Amino acid sequence: MKYGIMPAILGLMVACPVALAQKAAASQSARLYVERGCKLFAKGEISNAIADFEVAILFDPTYATAYNDRGIERAALGEIDKALADFERAILLKPNFAAPFYSRGVAQLSLGRVDEAITSLSRATWIDPTFAAAYLNRGVALVLKGQQNEADRDFRTYLTLAPDNRAELEQRLNEAREKWITSAARNPH
Repeated sequence: MKYGIMPAILGLMVACPVALAQKAAASQSARLYVERGCKLFAKGEISNAIADFEVAILFDPTYATAYNDRGIERAALGEIDKALADFERAILLKPNFAAPFYSRGVAQLSLGRVDEAITSLSRATWIDPTFAAAYLNRGVALVLKGQQNEADRDFRTYLTLAPDNRAELEQRLNEAREKWITSAARNPH
């Protein structure tokens, strides 16, 4: 053992920059596929968008945005359980990323899991206090629970953050009130 550990360390020193360069290239490729997937989704090509997000995940299995965006597409197809799994994976990978908490909250709200939705949307607003849509959707969830004062506070915050979106707020409020009235009619206490 004349050479000792030094040649092995030198070998690792050469391999390390190569591995880092490969990881950077994979991450860049993943970002490009996510960008293209988002463009495909905007054109209504949901299946193609999902395929691009899946390729992005193959390039970089730690890229939380790819999981979140694939989950959004899956939710658009009505595959809510798969979407929720993607949001959970994104949260696990990047716990201080507001988007998957928001996405999970919207999916939970669509399933009528209002308390869970409020928790997820609250986490999104805690991580990013400027996330206007999270306040809007949490407000809708609070209306569904009959907590109008808390909902009004969220709606005021939403309008402060997104003052040009009053029409969206009114549309979502009308939808929430209709759901609440229908629910109350089915379950009189």
